[in-house]
Amino acid sequence: MKTAQQIYRNYRIKSLALDGIFVLITLALIALSIWQRNWILFMWAFLGWCIAYLAWRFLKGKNRHGLIPILYRHCDAKTYREVYERIVNHRKLKFGLVDDKIELAFGMIFQGDYQQALDLLQTINLRSKGIGKNAVLRVYNLMSKCYARLDQWDMVERTREDIEILIKSGKLRSTAEKAARTALASVEAEIYLHQRQLIKAREYQMDRLNRVKVLYQKVSILYQLACIDLMEGDKDRAKERLEFVAQKGNTMIEAKQAREKLEELEVLDGDAPEQEA
Repeated sequence: MKTAQQIYRNYRIKSLALDGIFVLITLALIALSIWQRNWILFMWAFLGWCIAYLAWRFLKGKNRHGLIPILYRHCDAKTYREVYERIVNHRKLKFGLVDDKIELAFGMIFQGDYQQALDLLQTINLRSKGIGKNAVLRVYNLMSKCYARLDQWDMVERTREDIEILIKSGKLRSTAEKAARTALASVEAEIYLHQRQLIKAREYQMDRLNRVKVLYQKVSILYQLACIDLMEGDKDRAKERLEFVAQKGNTMIEAKQAREKLEELEVLDGDAPEQEA
């Protein structure tokens, strides 16, 4: 696995190269239109620019998409966070800044730095006209996770209310409404676990487990299920899940917590014979 600095450097070089090529194409088409002063040629030049713009946006997105496996497949929250810290700190334009902040907060949360993630998310203006509904929902979802880990359950409830208001507003398209209901279910799952409504919490996590396709989600869900197992007194099943999380979780906070819980279980298992004797 490459270091965060190497990954960022490659990402930056590709991004600057794409920007440079797009600017050159734009200048060339403008120069051609001015030089020829032909209306038909101008229309063709404009069409060419539109195609170049779409290609530029697509390739920029693909370049950014190439960072996803760091966390999603390799569960390396540390490197993911460090890469996005560089991206956010070196970004000169506001275009795309919100998405980058969300990804940075994502990395912080999966490293266990909930207050820092919350502070970062609170710098995003959710009422800005330039922010999409899906981004707003992601912010709500991540903030609720931070509040839950920081034991601020009144704020978790408020976040749930905000999502419900958004759903009832009728302003969401079908895809955004589906994302909103998914975010709402995620917030409610946190509340179920806090209130020790273990049956509902397990049903939600098992449903997620049957649908997930990427490793980091499976690690996160199995850790939550292991916590539920321990609350119900099923140490054997919890241990099996914790071992998977500890082995596959890499630098995710769940892997660290899983190892700690496994050590605790070993101590308890070691003390059990003495207590019986």
